[in-house]
Amino acid sequence: MNTLTLPHKELLLLVDDLLELEVLELIPSETDPADLYIPYMMNDAVEYYLILRNYQLMGPLPEEFPGETLVRLVTAPERPGLIFDMPAGEKLTLWFDRCEAVRNFYQYHRIGHFWRKGEEHWRMLVYMIGTIHDKYAFLGPDSVNEEELLLLPLVHFGPFRFYSPIDEPLDDRYPENDDGRTAMRALALAAGDTDYAQKIDRAEALKKLPFFRRETSEKMLTEALLAPERRQLFDYIYKKVCEASSRYPERAYDAATETHMENERLRAASALHKEGFTGTYPLFTRGGTTALALEEHPFTVRELDYEGFSFHIRFMVWERGESSPRILAL
Repeated sequence: MNTLTLPHKELLLLVDDLLELEVLELIPSETDPADLYIPYMMNDAVEYYLILRNYQLMGPLPEEFPGETLVRLVTAPERPGLIFDMPAGEKLTLWFDRCEAVRNFYQYHRIGHFWRKGEEHWRMLVYMIGTIHDKYAFLGPDSVNEEELLLLPLVHFGPFRFYSPIDEPLDDRYPENDDGRTAMRALALAAGDTDYAQKIDRAEALKKLPFFRRETSEKMLTEALLAPERRQLFDYIYKKVCEASSRYPERAYDAATETHMENERLRAASALHKEGFTGTYPLFTRGGTTALALEEHPFTVRELDYEGFSFHIRFMVWERGESSPRILAL
């Protein structure tokens, strides 16, 4: 666990950031009643949270902090505190002895969330690379490695970003720029997909023609990502994501959770072997079919996870010649 004592002024800045984004949560620890958690950035690639030691709340704790809530730092003779001034006049004072910041980076390439049906393979990559971009944007350049730096511009390429993993577009979060097009073209060439690289060049040339609509060229590149011949481009990008992600450790849980997860993996492998697949977890093959096991992981701190969230395995199953995989549960 990478833990450091956080100066009070830095705590104030982080809490103010969370208030501005309207995502501030104060979560009492279930294992130590003297501790209070404040999650800052929690996703599949990073767990960054604050722990206020020996805290005391003066005033009611709201379910969520209303907009326009202001926070200020005070220093009493005994210990520091945060005072929250809410728009309706309520005040909440949070006293504590010290603040610790915990920031851990983890592997994410074996994790798959399938929130939207269709084109799940590209949506998975958009999610993973968007997560890399968010690490860089919120935590700075020391939060990503060299391999990730080469990948994160992809979210600025509209045809790739079109395959949002959530039920809303990502254009506002990751605006279009030339770095995205350059990155995708370079990856297409590295993957041996010269056809898609040429399509990118052609789309750029068409944009310069009078009366030619940019949306037309973007749509062409978007639809081309679903062609069966794009499989090698997908495989190459996913390989690079795996290489970047593998630089980090896997999440570690308590013994009971680790045993449960390993038993589920063994059960998944046994089920595929009974269906005639060969291979070892997480990749299996049968003739022209491949099945890749992808998992959903809880956070290492139970209190910071979504209520009822647990470990799951699903398979991304490809048939030779198909443009998109099927997603199957056990």
